[in-house]
Amino acid sequence: MQNWFAKKDGELSENALEGELVQPTAAALEEDERGAFESSAEPRELLLLTEAHRAIAEVHGLDGIKAIRDKAEAVRKYAQSAGMGLDLQNYAAEVKLRAERKAGELLSQLQLHGGDRKSEKADARTKLEDLGITKDQSSRWQLTAAIPSRDFEKYVTETKSERGEVTTAGLLRVAKEFVAQRKKRFKQRHRQAPPVVRSESPDLTESLKLLIEGQQRFACIYVNPAWPFGGSEGDELSSLFDLPVSQVCKENAHLHLWVAEQHFSDAPRLIDSWGFKFASCFVWVSGRGGSGEYWKTSHRLLALGVRGALPFRSKTVLSWIRADSTNHTAKPELVRRLIERVSPGPYLELFGTNPVPGWTVLGHDSAQSDSQ
Repeated sequence: MQNWFAKKDGELSENALEGELVQPTAAALEEDERGAFESSAEPRELLLLTEAHRAIAEVHGLDGIKAIRDKAEAVRKYAQSAGMGLDLQNYAAEVKLRAERKAGELLSQLQLHGGDRKSEKADARTKLEDLGITKDQSSRWQLTAAIPSRDFEKYVTETKSERGEVTTAGLLRVAKEFVAQRKKRFKQRHRQAPPVVRSESPDLTESLKLLIEGQQRFACIYVNPAWPFGGSEGDELSSLFDLPVSQVCKENAHLHLWVAEQHFSDAPRLIDSWGFKFASCFVWVSGRGGSGEYWKTSHRLLALGVRGALPFRSKTVLSWIRADSTNHTAKPELVRRLIERVSPGPYLELFGTNPVPGWTVLGHDSAQSDSQ
Protein backbone atom coordinates (compact mmCIF):
# COMPACT_ATOMS: atom_id res chain seq x y z
CA MET A 1 0.00 0.00 0.00
CA GLN A 2 1.23 3.51 -0.74
CA ASN A 3 2.35 5.47 2.26
CA TRP A 4 -0.31 8.06 3.05
CA PHE A 5 1.96 10.11 5.24
CA ALA A 6 5.04 10.25 2.98
CA LYS A 7 7.37 8.88 5.65
CA LYS A 8 10.88 10.22 5.85
CA ASP A 9 13.31 8.48 8.18
CA GLY A 10 10.35 6.99 10.02
CA GLU A 11 8.62 10.33 10.63
CA LEU A 12 6.09 12.51 8.85
CA SER A 13 7.68 14.79 6.26
CA GLU A 14 6.89 18.50 6.03
CA ASN A 15 5.29 18.00 2.62
CA ALA A 16 2.94 15.42 4.05
CA LEU A 17 1.86 17.73 6.82
CA GLU A 18 1.21 20.49 4.28
CA GLY A 19 -1.34 18.33 2.55
CA GLU A 20 0.65 16.52 -0.15
CA LEU A 21 -0.78 13.15 0.83
CA VAL A 22 -1.43 10.23 -1.51
CA GLN A 23 -4.87 8.63 -1.33
CA PRO A 24 -4.58 4.86 -1.93
CA THR A 25 -6.97 3.17 -4.31
CA ALA A 26 -9.57 0.73 -3.01
CA ALA A 27 -7.86 -2.10 -4.87
CA ALA A 28 -4.51 -1.26 -3.30
CA LEU A 29 -6.05 -1.18 0.14
CA GLU A 30 -7.82 -4.49 -0.33
CA GLU A 31 -4.70 -6.18 -1.70
CA ASP A 32 -2.53 -4.84 1.08
CA GLU A 33 -5.11 -5.74 3.72
CA ARG A 34 -5.32 -9.34 2.52
CA GLY A 35 -1.55 -9.60 2.79
CA ALA A 36 -1.53 -8.07 6.25
CA PHE A 37 -4.13 -10.43 7.67
CA GLU A 38 -2.58 -13.49 6.01
CA SER A 39 0.63 -12.77 7.92
CA SER A 40 1.16 -12.17 11.60
CA ALA A 41 2.12 -8.53 11.00
CA GLU A 42 -0.14 -5.70 12.11
CA PRO A 43 -2.29 -4.04 9.42
CA ARG A 44 -0.59 -1.14 7.71
CA GLU A 45 -3.52 1.08 8.66
CA LEU A 46 -2.70 0.51 12.33
CA LEU A 47 0.92 1.49 11.80
CA LEU A 48 -0.12 4.62 9.94
CA LEU A 49 -2.54 5.60 12.68
CA THR A 50 0.15 5.09 15.32
CA GLU A 51 2.45 7.35 13.31
CA ALA A 52 -0.29 9.97 13.00
CA HIS A 53 -1.03 9.72 16.73
CA ARG A 54 2.59 10.56 17.52
CA ALA A 55 2.64 13.42 15.03
CA ILE A 56 -0.27 15.30 16.63
CA ALA A 57 1.90 16.52 19.50
CA GLU A 58 4.66 17.61 17.12
CA VAL A 59 2.56 19.54 14.61
CA HIS A 60 1.69 23.12 15.51
CA GLY A 61 -0.02 24.37 12.35
CA LEU A 62 -3.69 24.04 11.47
CA ASP A 63 -2.92 22.70 7.99
CA GLY A 64 -0.88 19.82 9.38
CA ILE A 65 -3.43 18.98 12.07
CA LYS A 66 -6.27 19.06 9.54
CA ALA A 67 -4.33 16.73 7.24
CA ILE A 68 -3.90 14.20 10.04
CA ARG A 69 -7.56 14.54 11.02
CA ASP A 70 -8.79 13.99 7.45
CA LYS A 71 -6.63 10.93 6.87
CA ALA A 72 -7.61 9.38 10.19
CA GLU A 73 -11.25 9.83 9.20
CA ALA A 74 -10.52 8.21 5.82
CA VAL A 75 -9.00 5.19 7.61
CA ARG A 76 -12.02 5.01 9.93
CA LYS A 77 -14.48 4.98 7.04
CA TYR A 78 -12.49 2.37 5.17
CA ALA A 79 -12.12 0.15 8.25
CA GLN A 80 -15.88 0.38 8.77
CA SER A 81 -16.80 -0.41 5.16
CA ALA A 82 -14.23 -3.19 4.83
CA GLY A 83 -15.28 -4.87 8.07
CA MET A 84 -11.80 -4.63 9.56
CA GLY A 85 -13.08 -4.69 13.12
CA LEU A 86 -14.23 -2.25 15.77
CA ASP A 87 -10.79 -1.90 17.38
CA LEU A 88 -9.17 -0.42 14.27
CA GLN A 89 -12.23 1.70 13.57
CA ASN A 90 -12.18 3.11 17.11
CA TYR A 91 -8.47 3.77 17.02
CA ALA A 92 -8.91 5.78 13.81
CA ALA A 93 -11.76 7.70 15.45
CA GLU A 94 -9.59 8.35 18.51
CA VAL A 95 -6.76 9.79 16.39
CA LYS A 96 -9.30 11.91 14.52
CA LEU A 97 -10.73 13.29 17.80
CA ARG A 98 -7.25 14.01 19.19
CA ALA A 99 -6.45 15.98 16.05
CA GLU A 100 -9.75 17.87 16.31
CA ARG A 101 -9.00 18.77 19.94
CA LYS A 102 -5.58 20.09 18.93
CA ALA A 103 -7.21 22.09 16.12
CA GLY A 104 -9.72 23.45 18.65
CA GLU A 105 -6.90 24.62 20.93
CA LEU A 106 -5.23 26.43 18.03
CA LEU A 107 -8.50 28.05 16.96
CA SER A 108 -9.19 29.16 20.53
CA GLN A 109 -5.81 30.87 20.66
CA LEU A 110 -6.46 32.63 17.37
CA GLN A 111 -9.82 33.80 18.67
CA LEU A 112 -8.31 35.25 21.83
CA HIS A 113 -5.47 36.84 19.90
CA GLY A 114 -7.97 38.61 17.65
CA GLY A 115 -10.41 39.49 20.39
CA ASP A 116 -10.29 43.25 19.76
CA ARG A 117 -11.35 43.04 16.15
CA LYS A 118 -13.37 46.25 16.07
CA SER A 119 -10.15 48.18 15.82
CA GLU A 120 -8.81 46.11 12.93
CA LYS A 121 -9.40 46.65 9.26
CA ALA A 122 -11.84 44.20 7.72
CA ASP A 123 -9.39 42.99 5.12
CA ALA A 124 -6.82 42.20 7.85
CA ARG A 125 -9.04 39.81 9.74
CA THR A 126 -8.41 36.08 9.67
CA LYS A 127 -11.58 34.28 8.61
CA LEU A 128 -12.51 30.64 9.05
CA GLU A 129 -13.01 30.26 5.34
CA ASP A 130 -9.41 31.36 4.82
CA LEU A 131 -8.40 28.44 7.03
CA GLY A 132 -10.64 25.99 5.17
CA ILE A 133 -12.75 25.43 8.30
CA THR A 134 -16.51 25.77 8.64
CA LYS A 135 -18.22 27.54 11.56
CA ASP A 136 -19.69 24.22 12.66
CA GLN A 137 -16.28 22.55 12.70
CA SER A 138 -14.74 25.46 14.60
CA SER A 139 -17.51 25.36 17.21
CA ARG A 140 -17.32 21.57 17.68
CA TRP A 141 -13.54 21.41 17.79
CA GLN A 142 -13.22 24.23 20.32
CA LEU A 143 -15.94 22.65 22.46
CA THR A 144 -14.13 19.29 22.57
CA ALA A 145 -10.83 21.08 23.27
CA ALA A 146 -12.39 22.56 26.41
CA ILE A 147 -12.70 19.09 27.98
CA PRO A 148 -9.91 18.28 30.46
CA SER A 149 -7.56 15.55 29.22
CA ARG A 150 -8.66 13.21 32.00
CA ASP A 151 -12.30 13.43 30.84
CA PHE A 152 -11.32 12.83 27.22
CA GLU A 153 -9.20 9.79 28.11
CA LYS A 154 -12.02 8.47 30.30
CA TYR A 155 -14.52 8.73 27.44
CA VAL A 156 -12.23 6.93 24.99
CA THR A 157 -11.20 4.20 27.46
CA GLU A 158 -14.70 3.47 28.75
CA THR A 159 -16.23 3.45 25.28
CA LYS A 160 -13.64 0.97 24.05
CA SER A 161 -13.94 -1.25 27.11
CA GLU A 162 -17.72 -1.39 26.68
CA ARG A 163 -17.26 -2.29 23.00
CA GLY A 164 -18.99 0.90 21.97
CA GLU A 165 -18.16 3.14 19.04
CA VAL A 166 -15.92 6.18 19.59
CA THR A 167 -17.62 9.09 17.84
CA THR A 168 -17.57 12.87 17.64
CA ALA A 169 -21.20 12.93 18.77
CA GLY A 170 -20.33 10.91 21.88
CA LEU A 171 -17.47 13.23 22.79
CA LEU A 172 -19.66 16.29 22.21
CA ARG A 173 -22.14 14.93 24.75
CA VAL A 174 -19.30 14.69 27.28
CA ALA A 175 -18.19 18.23 26.40
CA LYS A 176 -21.67 19.71 26.80
CA GLU A 177 -22.08 17.97 30.16
CA PHE A 178 -18.70 19.32 31.28
CA VAL A 179 -19.64 22.88 30.29
CA ALA A 180 -23.02 22.56 32.01
CA GLN A 181 -21.39 21.33 35.23
CA ARG A 182 -18.82 24.11 35.09
CA LYS A 183 -21.57 26.74 34.77
CA LYS A 184 -23.45 25.11 37.65
CA ARG A 185 -20.37 25.21 39.89
CA PHE A 186 -19.78 28.85 38.93
CA LYS A 187 -23.33 29.82 39.89
CA GLN A 188 -23.14 27.90 43.14
CA ARG A 189 -19.85 29.53 44.06
CA HIS A 190 -21.31 32.98 43.49
CA ARG A 191 -24.55 32.22 45.34
CA GLN A 192 -22.52 30.99 48.31
CA ALA A 193 -19.94 33.74 48.04
CA PRO A 194 -18.17 34.59 51.27
CA PRO A 195 -18.81 38.07 52.58
CA VAL A 196 -16.43 40.85 51.74
CA VAL A 197 -14.01 41.16 54.64
CA ARG A 198 -13.21 44.70 55.63
CA SER A 199 -11.12 45.80 58.54
CA GLU A 200 -12.00 48.86 60.59
CA SER A 201 -8.28 49.50 60.72
CA PRO A 202 -6.62 51.15 57.70
CA ASP A 203 -3.70 48.77 58.23
CA LEU A 204 -3.96 45.86 55.79
CA THR A 205 -1.76 43.78 58.07
CA GLU A 206 -4.48 43.81 60.71
CA SER A 207 -7.02 42.65 58.15
CA LEU A 208 -4.79 39.75 57.16
CA LYS A 209 -4.34 38.81 60.80
CA LEU A 210 -8.10 38.37 61.10
CA LEU A 211 -7.96 35.79 58.29
CA ILE A 212 -4.96 34.08 59.85
CA GLU A 213 -6.70 33.84 63.22
CA GLY A 214 -9.79 32.45 61.50
CA GLN A 215 -7.57 29.83 59.78
CA GLN A 216 -8.76 30.92 56.35
CA ARG A 217 -6.48 29.86 53.52
CA PHE A 218 -6.64 30.79 49.85
CA ALA A 219 -5.40 29.16 46.63
CA CYS A 220 -5.52 32.37 44.59
CA ILE A 221 -4.25 35.77 45.74
CA TYR A 222 -4.89 38.80 43.51
CA VAL A 223 -3.01 41.97 44.47
CA ASN A 224 -3.06 45.53 43.12
CA PRO A 225 -0.73 47.18 45.64
CA ALA A 226 0.07 50.81 46.27
CA TRP A 227 3.59 50.86 44.82
CA PRO A 228 5.49 53.95 45.93
CA PHE A 229 6.58 56.35 43.23
CA GLY A 230 10.29 56.85 42.72
CA GLY A 231 12.95 54.37 43.76
CA SER A 232 12.94 51.14 45.74
CA GLU A 233 13.52 52.67 49.15
CA GLY A 234 11.10 53.90 51.79
CA ASP A 235 8.53 52.74 54.28
CA GLU A 236 5.82 52.14 51.67
CA LEU A 237 7.84 49.47 49.86
CA SER A 238 8.94 47.91 53.16
CA SER A 239 5.32 47.66 54.25
CA LEU A 240 4.54 45.49 51.22
CA PHE A 241 7.33 43.06 52.13
CA ASP A 242 6.03 42.94 55.72
CA LEU A 243 2.52 41.82 54.77
CA PRO A 244 1.93 38.24 56.10
CA VAL A 245 0.62 37.00 52.75
CA SER A 246 2.35 33.63 53.05
CA GLN A 247 0.28 32.82 56.15
CA VAL A 248 -3.06 33.02 54.32
CA CYS A 249 -2.02 30.82 51.38
CA LYS A 250 -2.72 27.17 50.82
CA GLU A 251 0.25 24.86 50.29
CA ASN A 252 -0.41 25.01 46.54
CA ALA A 253 -1.45 28.46 45.35
CA HIS A 254 -1.16 31.16 42.68
CA LEU A 255 -0.30 34.83 43.18
CA HIS A 256 -1.31 37.43 40.57
CA LEU A 257 0.49 40.71 41.32
CA TRP A 258 0.11 43.99 39.42
CA VAL A 259 3.56 45.56 39.18
CA ALA A 260 4.42 49.20 38.59
CA GLU A 261 6.86 49.60 35.70
CA GLN A 262 9.49 51.32 37.85
CA HIS A 263 9.29 48.50 40.42
CA PHE A 264 9.47 45.52 38.06
CA SER A 265 12.91 44.58 39.44
CA ASP A 266 11.41 44.51 42.95
CA ALA A 267 8.59 42.13 42.01
CA PRO A 268 10.55 38.83 42.15
CA ARG A 269 11.86 39.72 45.63
CA LEU A 270 8.39 40.61 46.85
CA ILE A 271 6.90 37.45 45.38
CA ASP A 272 9.61 35.38 47.04
CA SER A 273 9.08 37.08 50.40
CA TRP A 274 5.40 36.08 50.25
CA GLY A 275 6.29 32.42 49.75
CA PHE A 276 5.94 32.16 45.97
CA LYS A 277 8.29 31.72 43.03
CA PHE A 278 8.12 34.07 40.05
CA ALA A 279 6.83 32.04 37.08
CA SER A 280 5.53 34.28 34.29
CA CYS A 281 4.07 37.64 33.37
CA PHE A 282 0.78 38.80 31.84
CA VAL A 283 0.43 42.06 29.87
CA TRP A 284 -2.61 44.31 29.68
CA VAL A 285 -2.48 46.76 26.76
CA SER A 286 -4.66 49.67 27.84
CA GLY A 287 -4.49 51.71 24.64
CA ARG A 288 -4.29 54.94 26.66
CA GLY A 289 -1.62 57.55 26.12
CA GLY A 290 1.28 56.70 28.38
CA SER A 291 4.04 58.45 30.25
CA GLY A 292 7.65 57.67 30.93
CA GLU A 293 11.17 58.84 30.23
CA TYR A 294 11.66 56.29 27.46
CA TRP A 295 8.82 54.34 25.83
CA LYS A 296 5.44 55.92 26.50
CA THR A 297 3.99 53.19 28.68
CA SER A 298 0.55 52.04 27.54
CA HIS A 299 0.70 48.57 29.08
CA ARG A 300 0.46 47.13 32.58
CA LEU A 301 2.24 44.07 33.97
CA LEU A 302 0.71 41.28 36.06
CA ALA A 303 3.36 38.98 37.54
CA LEU A 304 2.54 35.35 38.34
CA GLY A 305 3.90 33.62 41.42
CA VAL A 306 3.46 29.89 42.03
CA ARG A 307 3.56 28.18 45.41
CA GLY A 308 3.89 24.39 45.51
CA ALA A 309 2.79 22.51 42.40
CA LEU A 310 -0.45 24.07 41.22
CA PRO A 311 -0.92 23.92 37.42
CA PHE A 312 -3.12 26.25 35.39
CA ARG A 313 -6.66 24.97 34.91
CA SER A 314 -6.66 26.17 31.28
CA LYS A 315 -3.82 25.88 28.77
CA THR A 316 -5.40 28.11 26.11
CA VAL A 317 -5.28 31.56 27.73
CA LEU A 318 -2.76 33.87 26.08
CA SER A 319 -0.38 36.09 28.05
CA TRP A 320 -1.93 39.43 27.00
CA ILE A 321 -5.16 41.27 26.33
CA ARG A 322 -6.14 44.62 24.92
CA ALA A 323 -8.90 46.33 26.88
CA ASP A 324 -10.05 49.86 27.66
CA SER A 325 -9.54 51.34 31.12
CA THR A 326 -11.68 53.80 33.07
CA ASN A 327 -8.82 55.41 34.97
CA HIS A 328 -5.16 54.85 35.80
CA THR A 329 -5.82 52.68 38.87
CA ALA A 330 -8.75 50.48 37.80
CA LYS A 331 -7.95 47.14 36.18
CA PRO A 332 -10.30 45.42 33.68
CA GLU A 333 -12.70 42.90 35.18
CA LEU A 334 -11.81 40.71 32.20
CA VAL A 335 -8.47 40.07 33.91
CA ARG A 336 -10.26 38.77 36.99
CA ARG A 337 -12.34 36.41 34.82
CA LEU A 338 -9.17 35.11 33.16
CA ILE A 339 -7.64 34.54 36.60
CA GLU A 340 -10.72 32.52 37.59
CA ARG A 341 -10.23 30.42 34.45
CA VAL A 342 -6.63 29.52 35.24
CA SER A 343 -6.51 29.54 39.05
CA PRO A 344 -8.74 27.61 41.49
CA GLY A 345 -10.31 29.20 44.57
CA PRO A 346 -10.81 30.14 47.31
CA TYR A 347 -10.06 33.68 46.05
CA LEU A 348 -8.55 36.58 48.02
CA GLU A 349 -8.04 40.11 46.70
CA LEU A 350 -5.72 42.55 48.45
CA PHE A 351 -6.02 46.31 48.05
CA GLY A 352 -9.48 45.77 46.62
CA THR A 353 -12.02 48.58 46.41
CA ASN A 354 -15.32 46.86 45.65
CA PRO A 355 -17.16 43.71 46.80
CA VAL A 356 -16.88 40.83 44.32
CA PRO A 357 -19.11 37.72 44.46
CA GLY A 358 -17.03 34.65 45.22
CA TRP A 359 -14.08 36.67 46.53
CA THR A 360 -12.84 37.75 49.94
CA VAL A 361 -11.73 41.35 49.43
CA LEU A 362 -9.39 43.24 51.74
CA GLY A 363 -9.14 46.98 51.14
CA HIS A 364 -6.69 49.54 52.37
CA ASP A 365 -8.65 52.68 53.11
CA SER A 366 -5.60 54.88 53.46
CA ALA A 367 -3.83 53.70 50.31
CA GLN A 368 -4.35 54.67 46.72
CA SER A 369 -3.35 51.93 44.29
CA ASP A 370 -1.02 53.45 41.72
CA SER A 371 0.56 50.38 40.15
CA GLN A 372 -0.08 52.14 36.85
